[in-house]
Order: sequence, then structure tokens, then C-alpha cells
Amino acid sequence: MSNTNHHRYEPKTEEFLPLLNWRTISGLILLVIFAVFFGYDFIVQSPKAKVAQSELEIEFKSVESLPSSSLVRYSSSRKTSNALVDATYLTDAKPADIFMHYDEQLKQHGWQSFGASGITDWGRDLGGKSAYYCKGEYSAQLQYAGQQANYGWTYAFSVSWGLEDCTTEEKGGWVKQTIPVSLFFMAFGIFFTVNAMDIGKNAWTKDEIEYRKWIRWRNRIKSENNFISRRYSLWNDRIFSIVGFIMGLFAVWVGAFSLWRNIFGG
Repeated sequence: MSNTNHHRYEPKTEEFLPLLNWRTISGLILLVIFAVFFGYDFIVQSPKAKVAQSELEIEFKSVESLPSSSLVRYSSSRKTSNALVDATYLTDAKPADIFMHYDEQLKQHGWQSFGASGITDWGRDLGGKSAYYCKGEYSAQLQYAGQQANYGWTYAFSVSWGLEDCTTEEKGGWVKQTIPVSLFFMAFGIFFTVNAMDIGKNAWTKDEIEYRKWIRWRNRIKSENNFISRRYSLWNDRIFSIVGFIMGLFAVWVGAFSLWRNIFGG
């Protein structure tokens, strides 16, 4: 009869992380942020875009095209945060007559002029020009291709929602629709920064052996066998902690700055 004692193996506590550690909690928070962002995009923004597209099609059709022009292309499209109805035309009319016709048409239907500007094609001045109009949250643009342009059309007219910073109110406009994106950038930046700080704190305060042990504990690794050397892993993470910290702060700054613009304008 064998006297061998059979003992149940009990892993050392340092080999495993607790179920609700900071990494798990951070991951769950990031997952919730993703869910809220995409949920807001599809549940709130998508119906708005559908309504906007329908109203833009009505607005577009209410504006009569230039009598001497012929339609080249018409399209109506939308995404979860914007909608666009546009068309291109061919005509022999002078640019001044095109702009005068649409200026009269748009103002008759409640659109307000928001200026005009010259346009270039990859830095080339082809004589193109655009005029801009606003009606609430909707924007309209009339673009003359230019005397030297060869696009297959003479001018383009479009109405849109969520693509231009155009509003008749003092503040707001399309930029307010990007608040979830601003919050996402801030949350992602904070998550990245905290991770980089945690790695950096251990990478810069431990030697190669101790840091390797900490990596095993952090990532639930039991085996010591790894083709990456301790020295490489240590210095790789030291560099990553610096770069990651800078990138995280930059993402937080981008999100905070965007959020500031969303709320206070400017």
C-alpha cells in the first residue's frame, strides 16, 4: 500500500488577479462608453437624420433650378449624423445669372445668405465660387465649377444637415451633434493615460526580475517561458509608458477642447 499523500494543488494568490481589478473595471467602463456612443448614434441621431433627409428633399424641390440648365446627377443620402441632397447641372448661363437666380429662389423660401467664397481644386484656381445659405439647422450651398473646370457639370446645388457649421441661432449648429464623440475621446484618453501611468510606475521603479513578476501577475501568466527577454520587456514598456501617457493626454485635450466648443461655441 502506498503512503503517498495526495494534496490538492492550490495556486499562489499572486499568480492571479482578483476578478474585479482595475483593468476589468476600466474595460467595462470603456465598453459602456462604446455602447452609449453607438446607442445614441443609432437610437437618437438616426431618426433625426431620416427626418432631416425627408425635409431636405422637400426644401430642395421647392427651389427651382435654372430654366436653361439640364440635370446631370441627383442624389439623396444620409448617415446617422448627417443628411445630404445634391445635384449637378449643365448650362451656358453666366455665373452672375446662376447666383442671382438661386439667391432669389432661396430667399423666397426663407433661406438667409451667409456669404460667398472662392474655391480652388488642389490649390488650382479654376475660377470657381461658392455661396452659402442657412435655414435653421439646414445649410445650402451653390457652387460654380469655374470657367477652366472640366468636371462634366457647370454648377452644383446642395442642401444638407450636419455637414456644415450653419445655423441662424447665435450658438450651436452641427457641432453640437458631436458631443458623444468628444466624451468618447476624453474617456479613451483617460483610459489610455491611466494604463500608461500604471505601467510606467512599475517599469521605472522595478528591476527586470521584479517587473517580469509584476507583468505575470497583471496579465494572469503562469509560465515564465517567453521568447521576449526581461530586458526587452522592461525597456519596451518604459518607452510605451511615456508615449502612451502623451497620447492619452492628447486625446483628453482633443475631447475637452471639442466639448468646450460644443457647449460654448467659438
